[in-house]
Amino acid sequence: MATLTFAHTTNDNSAPWLISTHIFTIITSYLQPSPADTAVLSASDAAQKLDSLFPTNRSGIDGDEEKKESPGSFLAEFWDVIIMVVQQIPASHPLQDKLIALLKALSELPTETVVDIWEGESRVWQDLPLMGPNLVEAENYISQDQEPEKWRNFNAFCARLTRGDVCDMSLIGTHTLSKTLEDEPDPRARAYHAYREVFKKQVPVAALWIEISGEAMWKRCKGDISTEGLEDGCRGRLWKGKPLGLSMERWEFWKDRWAVIGEHPVADEETKEQARRMHEVMVRVEREAAL
Repeated sequence: MATLTFAHTTNDNSAPWLISTHIFTIITSYLQPSPADTAVLSASDAAQKLDSLFPTNRSGIDGDEEKKESPGSFLAEFWDVIIMVVQQIPASHPLQDKLIALLKALSELPTETVVDIWEGESRVWQDLPLMGPNLVEAENYISQDQEPEKWRNFNAFCARLTRGDVCDMSLIGTHTLSKTLEDEPDPRARAYHAYREVFKKQVPVAALWIEISGEAMWKRCKGDISTEGLEDGCRGRLWKGKPLGLSMERWEFWKDRWAVIGEHPVADEETKEQARRMHEVMVRVEREAAL
């Protein structure tokens, strides 16, 4: 397994907050222990250490009990660190699954902490509060054009969260698949003949949602798992059906579009081969679901 180097960065390049540094250290030490670490952390060990940093549990770190941040502020910072780290883990690297295991361990901690966030009560950590909203926000600021690897890694992580029923991020999957499969210039347009590069950029990321969480997306399209509250109006020019959320009609459309891209005159051979594989994966998901 390739060794990764993690960098602790902030959006405005300022010095990281002390608690953020502690969160980062625990997570990265768990993911990739260094030779200097005296003990290897299990997912449960790391989860307990992170829980000890929560404002209502913490003492002796910031040195001033009266200046502790609110639970909401802590959680926003916590998810920022998670999102920062996952952007640095390649889409196919085993540490993505290891990070998922940590979040599962957090959600299984026998804590009784309940906090008021956004005019509603959330359990810490069973509900993984604010995780979904922070991931959706991150989708808007990670640039596919300027940071393609980070965008790819982020999508792979969200697909794994959805597959593992840790946090349903199928909304982000819908956005990525819609952008890739539901848009294409008119063949008469000049942009159509330059679309090869767009396919090369978008197809590998959309494919992650089929490769990693194809079955999970199928279940949501079929209605076996509710996506109530996760719909929005995203749709591409080519999609003429129901605009909101997931449906079997949209699943079928996406499957057909993979087949079309697999023979597309503009796409290169690598892109066409990947598209054909995704069509086959979707057919296999349907077939296995029928058994």
